[in-house]
Amino acid sequence: MKTQESILKGAFFFLGASILVKGIRFIQSIITANVFGVSSELDTFFIAFNISMLPVNVLFFAMQAVLVTTLSQVSKDGEEKVSRFVTESLILSVAISLLSGIAIIPLAWIFMPFLAPGFNETLRSNVIDILIQLFPFIIISGPAWILTGVLQSKKRFFSSAIIPGITPLLTVLFLFTFKNSIGIKLFVICMCVGILFEFLLSFWILNRTKILSRITFNISKECRKLAGESFILSIGTFLMFCTSLVEQAFATLSGSGGISILYYGMRLPYLLIALSAVPLGASILSHFSELLAKSEKKECARVWAKYTLVSLIISVPVVAVLIWLSKELVALLFAGGSFGIIEIEKVTAVQQLFLLQLPAYIGMVISQRLLTAMNQNKIVGAISGFSLLSILILNAILEPHLGLSGVALSTSMMYWIAFSISAGSAFRIVKSKSV
Repeated sequence: MKTQESILKGAFFFLGASILVKGIRFIQSIITANVFGVSSELDTFFIAFNISMLPVNVLFFAMQAVLVTTLSQVSKDGEEKVSRFVTESLILSVAISLLSGIAIIPLAWIFMPFLAPGFNETLRSNVIDILIQLFPFIIISGPAWILTGVLQSKKRFFSSAIIPGITPLLTVLFLFTFKNSIGIKLFVICMCVGILFEFLLSFWILNRTKILSRITFNISKECRKLAGESFILSIGTFLMFCTSLVEQAFATLSGSGGISILYYGMRLPYLLIALSAVPLGASILSHFSELLAKSEKKECARVWAKYTLVSLIISVPVVAVLIWLSKELVALLFAGGSFGIIEIEKVTAVQQLFLLQLPAYIGMVISQRLLTAMNQNKIVGAISGFSLLSILILNAILEPHLGLSGVALSTSMMYWIAFSISAGSAFRIVKSKSV
């Protein structure tokens, strides 16, 4: 009973802050639709932004997940060891961010024909220019993400969820102030300045708790474990991240504004994911880790089964209602300014198909958090690889016939496949005698 209350309490605080932050992000999307509408200029920014998020979504997402698990184990050895481990993790994240920032721009230039096959040379060049401008964001976002993971592990769920709201809030203020007067440079400025404030605020909160120790040049075995486990898990997250690159690549084949339409069609489904799967996943990972650290494997299996079942029972009817009301919701949220009737029709079709992924996504997150807590990151990586293969095949089949709707349907089908494999793997392992 205490486990259930603890999970719900953590998820509640994370959810409360997430509602506020995601609400701001959603307002940002609405204003963006009115100010910029659907355009190739916006498409180039979205491509550059997605590439700039590669270190965070791949390396630091993996590091954050392993960090939470490792901190639960290290905390048994005293606060001094915890402090040293956190400091070493932060230093490691800074080094990885610098290397990522240096490497990502030339790699993007090399692979741009595959990342944006529907773009001409001018648009591809514009993507690289924007990516260069986002360099400060790339090198700061990694350490900021790691500090957020430390806040989660210390049960500061509200702080870890509210701090990422600084960047979208800044963007909303700039959109109201400058509108389209400085073009997409507005987004670049807000991202770089916003992530700096997020990092400084997280650092200040943790420094007040004296969890950060003096810098040392000796790497502990826990930090080496963090690097090793993160590398294994990052293989899976990289493959999963590539699925979003596949989405964008096929969307460029639909002509000017294709990625913009895909972006607006994702807003509601991803908002629901951010308000359900993300807070639940953040909360349940630390509790899975604690239960396994105490060798309470049966309780861990019970919690996993219960929350997987409940998430499906709740999410399926919610999705059905939202699909039915999709056109009205798109018109209510985005209509006006540069966003007209044609855009409403296109975004509605994409949104309806993206909504189908919601039940599977939540279930997949719960199952994969359990696998991560059990140090089964190789299985998570294998599932991600299969997911990438499946979305490539599905897009190749569906996009030529359905266009952007085919891209959206391919994504939802991929998540249902990933959920089925993740849940099956988790069930098999929790039923085995050894973890």
